[in-house]
Amino acid sequence: MVEGLCSRSVLLKACYLEIGSSFDGYPSLLSHIQTNQQAILSQLQIPPNSTWSFKVKAFGGKITPERQDEIRCMFQDLISQFPPTCSINLSNPDIELLIYEEYEHNPSMNSSNSGKSDQNDDNKKNEEEKEELPKIPSKIVFGKLLKSGDRSNILSKTNLKTRR
Repeated sequence: MVEGLCSRSVLLKACYLEIGSSFDGYPSLLSHIQTNQQAILSQLQIPPNSTWSFKVKAFGGKITPERQDEIRCMFQDLISQFPPTCSINLSNPDIELLIYEEYEHNPSMNSSNSGKSDQNDDNKKNEEEKEELPKIPSKIVFGKLLKSGDRSNILSKTNLKTRR
């Protein structure tokens, strides 16, 4: 069912199996993983000789590569339980794990003035505000990729400029 939905939807980028969500922070997520480690490993269904990757993404801002590495290192206990014959493949993994951080938006970022000179000043302020993330995300989700959407294939077929 997921494959059919992802292959036909233009708006869907991917479908993930949500293993844990709505955590206040990483300590609560990590304690959830430690207490339910065997159940989580069975949900992940990692077969021997498979490849995997671990990605960190954010909605409402950007995460620096250094911060992404810090987050990945927090999950060493879980990763060490993977079958020893599994290997890392960042470009085309069999299994893709994801940490998704959601940051609340600042309502002042959406305001705009009708004056052109004031609008340039507002744009500069908005760009500065976008770069600064709050220290704590409002929501953290841990999951596994089920299926990527075929958005690029569908859009290339329906684009009148490139279609033959």
